[in-house]
Amino acid sequence: VTAAFIGGDGLAMFALGDGTVAFETGERLEVHDGAVLCARPHPKGAGLLTGGDDGRVVWSRRAEESQELAKVPGRWIEAIDASPDSGLYAFSAGRDLHVRDASDPAFARTFTHERQVADVAFEPRGRRIATATYGGAYLWYARIAEQKPVRLTWAGAHIGLAFSPDGRFLMSAMQENALHGWRLNDAKDLKMGGYPAKVKSLAFLADGQFLATSGANGAVLWPFG
Repeated sequence: VTAAFIGGDGLAMFALGDGTVAFETGERLEVHDGAVLCARPHPKGAGLLTGGDDGRVVWSRRAEESQELAKVPGRWIEAIDASPDSGLYAFSAGRDLHVRDASDPAFARTFTHERQVADVAFEPRGRRIATATYGGAYLWYARIAEQKPVRLTWAGAHIGLAFSPDGRFLMSAMQENALHGWRLNDAKDLKMGGYPAKVKSLAFLADGQFLATSGANGAVLWPFG
């Protein structure tokens, strides 16, 4: 199982390493020619968006055929996110961040980075997107074609992102056994180490009062009150 989510209908959806999307009801769709590398619920709440090592982004729903939304030949789709508030979804392919509108098939934005993009995350309102890469994170306005991004720097490889629910903090899991963060109003660094293992999962709880992470024998909770 690559990822598991609860859909808008309250039923579980699973993305699998063999390229399959499975639903709690028992339905299965053969979606990708290869592994599913990333997944997120569709911004409209129906079904699952997945990216694979076949370079495709696919929308899968129960009782319907899967629909290819994008294809980047020769690239892996390694990270994907979606924003119900803005109706946008975004995915990474190599050094490029691609942004699409679920309601407008003609809308497309591509933002290129110096290094490979390891993760993408929408801010809570869906207007900006953060990307994780080597040396820090970038902040892009999702709908603006020509722009200079805000760069949040910190040495090392950044591999996972999470915004706080109020949009004040951006947190990053690193390739080393550490977490890093930025307070966005002044770009203040939050260096958070001491982990015995790599942090592969992070999520805000209790309306942003706590940040929960993996990386230890139990869940690590950081207070953000």
